[in-house]
Order: sequence, then C-alpha cells, then structure tokens
Amino acid sequence: MNRQARTALKEWSAGPELFPGKIYVVDDEACIRDLVQAYLRRAGFTVQGFPSGEAFLAEFRKNPPDLVVLDIMMPGMDGMAVCSCIRATSSVPVVIISAKGGEWDKVAALNLGGNDYLVKPFSPAELTARVKNLLRYASGKPQDGTPALLTYEDIRLVPQLREVRVRGQLVNLTPMEYEFLRHLLENQGTVVRREALLRRVWNVEADVDSRMVDNMVLRIRKKIAAAQSRVSIRTVRGYGFRIDKDG
Repeated sequence: MNRQARTALKEWSAGPELFPGKIYVVDDEACIRDLVQAYLRRAGFTVQGFPSGEAFLAEFRKNPPDLVVLDIMMPGMDGMAVCSCIRATSSVPVVIISAKGGEWDKVAALNLGGNDYLVKPFSPAELTARVKNLLRYASGKPQDGTPALLTYEDIRLVPQLREVRVRGQLVNLTPMEYEFLRHLLENQGTVVRREALLRRVWNVEADVDSRMVDNMVLRIRKKIAAAQSRVSIRTVRGYGFRIDKDG
C-alpha cells in the first residue's frame, strides 16, 4: 500500500465492520486501486484488484464476485466495454468510478448497466457505504415499505431479489431496465409521465435524448416478448408510457 493509501486509511477512525462479500476493483491507476482495496478490506470484504479490463474479465468468467468497482478511462478495453461484457451474462452490482463528471457520461454508464456512479476524486468512505448499500439491496434483505411482490398478468417482479420472471422464466434486465419496468408495475392502470420516469430511472430533471429512452423500451419489449409474455409497454405519444395487455 502506498503512502497516500496509508494516510487516508489512518484518517478513517471507524473500526472494521464485518460485511462478507467478494469485490473486484478494476482501475489502471495503482494508487486508486490500493486506496479502494484498503477501505473495502477494512470493512470486512475480500478484495482483488485488476489493472485492466482484459485481466478482470479473464478472472470474472471463472470466479465471479459479489460486486465490481469499475473505472471508465482505462487503456485497452475501457470501462464501458467491460460493463457491456458483464451485463451480457451477469446482473452483479457495478459501481462506476470515473474522472468524467458530465451528466451524459453518467447517463451513458448507467444505461449500459452500472448501478451507481462516483466522480473522481471521491471519498473512499462514501464508496464503501455505497458498496454496502448495493450489496444489502442485492441480498434481498427487507426494506421498510418495499412490497414483497409486484405482478401484472404473467409478469412477476420481486423487489427484494431484484428479479423479474415472465411465465416463470427469469428475464435478465439491466439495472435501468429493471427500474423502468418496476415503476410501470407500481403504477399499473395509469399512464406514467416521461418526466417521472426520468427522475426515477435516470435521476435527472432535464430531458434525456428520446432515442435513448425509446431504445431502452424496445429492449425491454424484446426481452419480455422472448419469454412469450402477454404484456406490452405502450407509448402514449407526447406524454409517457403504460403497461398493458398485449393484443
């Protein structure tokens, strides 16, 4: 561990908190990897670092972790490409860390499947708290006010497991696709305004490129149709979306 990591860790006065889980940290900057790994180990995690996306994916395919902390700007395969590869086969939580702090950078990373986004330089203590929160959510531990099950026709969504099934078949959705579908299910029988979905899914007030929204709706439609669902997502022109029976 370098001097910066030792100093930062010493300043963090809170004692270790046992929170089992295996985390992979992917960043080409050794000082950041050292610092993040030190904090996460202090919190009770098993942590392994990787200097490149290629090295990470080689291990990920053999031994997947419980969560990934992923840098965007790396030589060779960048974090966006790595995140796409992860989401092709896994719903493991991904925390994006990046020097890019623009709104569109965040939207693009989250749209590819990232669960959270932190801009460098960030607080390692905050990152640790976010990691714990994501793992707690993914573990299925109850949250106050969270329904046990959301259903509509042949769709079943289990918030505690972040799991969506159509006719009993598991449907693999990205985190943003999941939140989009969940919000529609929570408001079934009504048309959900586009602005409300932007706040819920993208966490922004300004309008997002309509093509990005429409492309995500198209992906969800294809995924539930592939499972032979009788449900469809209807577009209400100039207003928003609603979930409805097909046909």
